[in-house]
Amino acid sequence: MTGWTKALGNPEGLLAVYEGVPPELTGVSVHELTIGRDGPSVTVTFDLPGPANPPAKWARAGFDTVQVRLRLFGVADLELRGISTDPVADLELTAGDPVRLEITSPDLTLRVVAAFADVAGFSAYRRGAPR
Repeated sequence: MTGWTKALGNPEGLLAVYEGVPPELTGVSVHELTIGRDGPSVTVTFDLPGPANPPAKWARAGFDTVQVRLRLFGVADLELRGISTDPVADLELTAGDPVRLEITSPDLTLRVVAAFADVAGFSAYRRGAPR
């Protein structure tokens, strides 16, 4: 396991879809930020490009984008600046005690320090033109 997936408690599903090499978290479309009082927690929903060899079901449907819900628990510090209706950002997820997430774009900055990070779920859809 390399890169940002080292910070996840459950990277197996994403690693399987991307055959062990998930894409870097640069230039990703951020869809949603949710702050929850339970935990407290932060959930970030963002898009990744589809894998080179997608699962058969995804290939048949022409899915070209993977949408990931990344969840951070035990949030100890949170900083949010700016807002945008369609932010394209770079994400940096760093393993450690604590786990750190930083999202940066010209319009949005988010910094989170948390005890734990995991994949709350992921799915695929067709964003671009049919293949």
